[in-house]
Amino acid sequence: MVSYTFPQTAGKNGAKASFTIGREDNQTLPVELSFFNAQMYQGNSIRLQWQTQSETNVSGFQIYRGTSDLFAEALLLDVFINATNTSQAQYYVFYDRELYAPGTYYYWLESVDFDGSSQLYGSIPVYFEGIEPGLPSIPAITGIVKNYPNPFNPTTTLVYGLEQDSRVYIVVYNAKGQKVRNLLDGSQNSGWYRLDWDGRNDAGQQLGSGVYFMRMQADGKTLTHKVVMMK
Repeated sequence: MVSYTFPQTAGKNGAKASFTIGREDNQTLPVELSFFNAQMYQGNSIRLQWQTQSETNVSGFQIYRGTSDLFAEALLLDVFINATNTSQAQYYVFYDRELYAPGTYYYWLESVDFDGSSQLYGSIPVYFEGIEPGLPSIPAITGIVKNYPNPFNPTTTLVYGLEQDSRVYIVVYNAKGQKVRNLLDGSQNSGWYRLDWDGRNDAGQQLGSGVYFMRMQADGKTLTHKVVMMK
């Protein structure tokens, strides 16, 4: 509700009146966003910041990241920021630390209401200079350290180590335990390594979203690492 005093002009005489600002269906107003931006932070992450002037019936916020300005190709990050639902200005910040390659990234912010409706803001482009993810400086241990990004679409990089010279087998299985891709079969010296998987099977066909398992056999050991492809 707002009150307004009309200027003393013909027919008004300085009269006061009250008005209701809102939607015709009497539903709550959407979140009012003051700003939303993204910038590189400390050389190793992207800092997202946004501020709301008011919130009503808002469950929280989700963040999408893409390598192009096409929202349909963006990845929903595994994060949900709870809203405060207040008439006071609120400030939010999130650090995306799952970036490993330099390039321009695009971010979208989605405010999700309790009734399931949502509003999308963005995209916001930001250039990430990147730091060479490198390989750990500690002595290598036989096994899979990580893959990045995870979830991924459509390519991910596996980081693994060998404590001693060994023949290495790395195979990808689907959630049903079926072998879909032979990634590596060869002898390697001790040390740290990276290996890319483009999300395709041995026939070169693009696989669908889901959980996959990378099984590594080396140095008399068998190790398994779970990865998630999300489109």
